[in-house]
Amino acid sequence: MTPIAGVQEQTTDPEVVTVDLRSNTVASTKNGKGEDLPTFAGHLYADETGQFPADLNEWETEIITTETARATFVGWFRNPSHPTPAALRIGDRDDTGGWTSVQPDFVVISRRSDGTLGASIVDPHGDHLADARPKLLALADYAERFGREYVRIDSISKTDARLMVLDMHNATVCDAVRAFTGTWRPRSSRSTPRPTAETPQRSGPIGGRSL
Repeated sequence: MTPIAGVQEQTTDPEVVTVDLRSNTVASTKNGKGEDLPTFAGHLYADETGQFPADLNEWETEIITTETARATFVGWFRNPSHPTPAALRIGDRDDTGGWTSVQPDFVVISRRSDGTLGASIVDPHGDHLADARPKLLALADYAERFGREYVRIDSISKTDARLMVLDMHNATVCDAVRAFTGTWRPRSSRSTPRPTAETPQRSGPIGGRSL
């Protein structure tokens, strides 16, 4: 960490800082039961065979499989869950008005049409979790300020056995997230063949698209 970064880490208000990725990392190859973890291609810290062991759940496995199959895919990494300098952190106010941070789950690197590299935030998050609404609100505010820095900012939830995406680049979706007070779940593509964001109802879902 540079001296400037050390000072920035001590501030009481959020500042724009560079994610300080480590030059290497150590990863477990076994799960809690002592079983071999599956490996995935394209991780930023992949070994010499191009693989990286990761303990992903069913949602996360489907998401990473989908991302790595994209023609524009370059690499991915799992964002640390704790607010460290090596994590992509999004500033968020807590219930007392103080600042905290949320850490989206995945960062995906892809190649744009002009040949440059770009990052995307891909965040699968169950709507049953207590921080689902605060995390979506933080993503909406972050996308409004910094969305142009990213290829995509996607929040993903599961409904009717399908993974559904909220496109946080879409201002209408972000407005719906801020206004919403009902069940925190995207509208199923089964009931809406071409889902779109719409003015939220008090007990209705927010529109989304299939992964």
